[in-house]
Amino acid sequence: MRTIRPGDVKRISNLDEAGIRGGIHSQHTWLVALHDGSLWIAKQTRTEERDEVFTYELAKSMFRSIVPETTVTNLPRIGWVSIQRKVSGIPAGRVDGLHGYMHGNEEMQADLVAMLVMDYLIGNPDRHSNNWFILHNDRLAAIDNGWAGEEPTMTLSAVFQPADLAGLVRDESLWPKMLKMMLALINDLTGRGDEARALAKEIAIDRKEAVAMV
Repeated sequence: MRTIRPGDVKRISNLDEAGIRGGIHSQHTWLVALHDGSLWIAKQTRTEERDEVFTYELAKSMFRSIVPETTVTNLPRIGWVSIQRKVSGIPAGRVDGLHGYMHGNEEMQADLVAMLVMDYLIGNPDRHSNNWFILHNDRLAAIDNGWAGEEPTMTLSAVFQPADLAGLVRDESLWPKMLKMMLALINDLTGRGDEARALAKEIAIDRKEAVAMV
């Protein structure tokens, strides 16, 4: 996990000043510019920071790295925050013709499947249309993952909300293929629960159950 030190920080701005919108609702959220030129979104809730980092580490290991790089740091005058690399893309809910993006794009289809399965397994009911992005490289990014563990028993309507938004649930030509991809991914994950729990222990998540693998 990357270490960001206070001396790495060049500038901290509130989101209104920076003109940032999409997937971010907390007042305790900032745009952070580092001296290396990278931009990050910092969030302070005092309850979700570990879950944000855990979900990033889990996605890096098992779910196609669909969560942008995430770590924790101690920001000057603010304190401890989770901090996630700012993505270059558009919230899915603002993309016209989202359904068309998915057709013929194997990488994006696989990313969507990974996101659906990941949210189901970690019990994240908060994947609304501003919490996942279409990136400029035609990949997906799942942001704002602090609700991991909030919903141990996910409803199908919550799990499939992103696919429904993309019009894929009603697509007889593509949805069966994606269901097969989901089953294949779940099969690949079977037996990796200890690996996930080890990640949670390493990050010292103690407020919620981190994950319950199939």
